[in-house]
Amino acid sequence: MAFQKEVRHGVTLTRENFTAPPPEMGIVPFWFWNGAMDDREMEWQLREYKAKGIQSIFIHGRFGLKVPYVSDGWFEKVTTAVELAKKIGIDAWIYDEMNWPSGTAERKVPTQFPHLRQKYLELVALNVDGPLFTFLEATDNRYVNTGDSYPVAAFGCTEEEFQTGIRNPIDLTLNLSFEKVLPWEAPAGKWRLLYFLQKEIPYYIDTLNPESTERFIQLTHDRYRQAVGHELGSAIPGFYTDEPAMHYYHVGIDNYVVPWTSQMFKIFREKRGYDLRPHLPALYLNAGPDTAKIRYDFWRTLTEQYAETYYGRLRRWCDENGVLFTGHLLFEEWLRMHARCEGNIFRYLEKMHIIGVDHLYPKIGTAEEPDQHVALKLASSAAHHFGSTRLLCESMGGSYWDCTLQRMKWIANWEYVLGVNLFNNHGYHYSIEGERKRDWPPSQFYHHTWWKYYDRFTTYMSRMSHVLSGGSHVAKVLILYPLNSIWTNYTPQARTEIGNVIEADFCYLTDTLLRLHYDFDYVDEDVLAGATVKGGTITIRDEHFSVMILPPLTHIKKTTFDVLEKFVKGGGALIADTLLPAEFLETETARPDGSQSSLASALNRSSAIFIRHRPHV
Repeated sequence: MAFQKEVRHGVTLTRENFTAPPPEMGIVPFWFWNGAMDDREMEWQLREYKAKGIQSIFIHGRFGLKVPYVSDGWFEKVTTAVELAKKIGIDAWIYDEMNWPSGTAERKVPTQFPHLRQKYLELVALNVDGPLFTFLEATDNRYVNTGDSYPVAAFGCTEEEFQTGIRNPIDLTLNLSFEKVLPWEAPAGKWRLLYFLQKEIPYYIDTLNPESTERFIQLTHDRYRQAVGHELGSAIPGFYTDEPAMHYYHVGIDNYVVPWTSQMFKIFREKRGYDLRPHLPALYLNAGPDTAKIRYDFWRTLTEQYAETYYGRLRRWCDENGVLFTGHLLFEEWLRMHARCEGNIFRYLEKMHIIGVDHLYPKIGTAEEPDQHVALKLASSAAHHFGSTRLLCESMGGSYWDCTLQRMKWIANWEYVLGVNLFNNHGYHYSIEGERKRDWPPSQFYHHTWWKYYDRFTTYMSRMSHVLSGGSHVAKVLILYPLNSIWTNYTPQARTEIGNVIEADFCYLTDTLLRLHYDFDYVDEDVLAGATVKGGTITIRDEHFSVMILPPLTHIKKTTFDVLEKFVKGGGALIADTLLPAEFLETETARPDGSQSSLASALNRSSAIFIRHRPHV
């Protein structure tokens, strides 16, 4: 059907195609391949899709699959399915992984190439009552959680400094002996031995290493090109990547762990111009005036690396092969989780032809769960700023077997209010035999009693998508994306009071503005730096904003300050909430004009408004 151009950019709205929405504006569900994938059964199911107005599907390997993933047999089934879909009049997109997350080719990459397993850096902080000789081995867990790891640095500090701020660390790195042993004669007193260990996990890839993505492409994308390359860009419009991350170890708990790669010191030195090793304690502890700079430099280095080694490389492959690149990220809802396992998500969404997000469970954003709003508004803001006409949302996963069309419409309407215009159903099970029925139910396919009415839902969604894929988004309000301040205050082992205030007020602002019916976009500081400012208006692509809201902040980039100052001088309205930024990032002069007060005074000029209230923690 070759809908690629229309799927990406939409179709001009007319009276006629409003009544009968264009098929390329329809929903694009996951087709869960979770059985033997019989040819006749696949053809029958594809005809069922067509009969209910579904014109596109994602081929998605799932639990229960009887054909070995990315085997010769798998690609024979893919070839058959694409041929059948083309004959019936359905586009067959490719989901690039077995189950999720994307990046491993069903863990073949980390299994076949052990050096590409995901790395992480863990701080083991050992209490030492001196005087005492310690002989700490990074070979197992006999005494503490060193495990079989690779030491990269070691320091000693007093217990008082560990609790209040490190001022005079003792560099013990040169003491390393026998590759993995750290001997130290601790003086009298209470001490902490800070042992920085590179560790790895066997189930995911090092997404910060470009070779990992190359191997993933070789095992996945290149195999599809060999099997069905003649259909890329026509019967196969594109590829979907799902919930990759630069860090996938114990992401749901607080611990002394940060993302890492074996070449991190080299990468950091090349990008930032100084050695990270002596500054490692600052990633976990207060290490004096340079703490914020070191943390910011570390996390932006990870973001820059990950954006290119994973998302940038997949985007280039899709460009080279004439297909669209879409998908979504992990943990889009919470700022702390952006820092913990993703980085600056705007940098990755920018790489997609069709920006995507996901929303699970039978719920919508509320005052109690404003994070649900945040995920969708982040994605729609990125779509507006980077020119992605369509915004895909993976929807309905975990919405339970009692899910009705009414519930689906309720959730879809909320998603579309927040900027979505491409509905990606999760999911349509090839089979619900045995355990398969428990794989993120429900199956929204023919197994459900309301399937006979499904064409009404698909027509409704096609019309909604068609209408909302035209025109331009109009909003007067911008909210600054405060990730840089999250980074400068972030410690992986525990939440901080400042981080909690930033997160809570950011969510509160989001929910409150939506309830007051004031639409808005979030804006990343790098995007803002490229905006046009004239006459009290900030212009980003085809959008014009006259109000800027700063959530609680401790740090901003100098370029952000320059834009805000010009905006306020031109008559723009600036609202600042709870915490004002006190230091610049990416400049030799940390404080504007050498003092904190000059930033506040600049913000005070013209129509700047300051909100002082008790934080919503």
